[in-house]
Amino acid sequence: PHTLLNKTLKLLGFKQDISFEIIELIKKLRLSQHFHFNNFTTDFNKIYSNQNILCFTSLLDSPGRPVFEAAHFKVPSILAVSQPMNDTFINGVTGLTYVSTNYKDLAQKIMYLYDNPKICKEMGKNAFLLANTNFNQTVNSNKVLKLYQKTLRT
Repeated sequence: PHTLLNKTLKLLGFKQDISFEIIELIKKLRLSQHFHFNNFTTDFNKIYSNQNILCFTSLLDSPGRPVFEAAHFKVPSILAVSQPMNDTFINGVTGLTYVSTNYKDLAQKIMYLYDNPKICKEMGKNAFLLANTNFNQTVNSNKVLKLYQKTLRT
């Protein structure tokens, strides 16, 4: 909401409206037809079912939860991880990595998957298989339950 308080805070540099700034930049660059923004939702199917790729641009040098969520919907990721672990992400197999401060590299990876939809789809399938192997809720819940049961018996 653009209340007087919000406007004042923004003017003083204490508040930033990132969503607005991103949307304005996209309009300025005439990229609107390539982006669609959704309101907050917890419906993962709604989030990932219409995506071709997930760009996870964290500077933390680690895959985040959205990478695994997307994988469960056969969506490959492009992320900034210098040394991915094979149990979470395999560069060139389940998605692509880029150097976190090199946005040209990121753009090249996006265009590569855009220009190669068969490879993108294959990476999505591979991401799904890896996620289902290592991050299956039922399997992992049973492992935790067995650990608790074993701990209680001793």
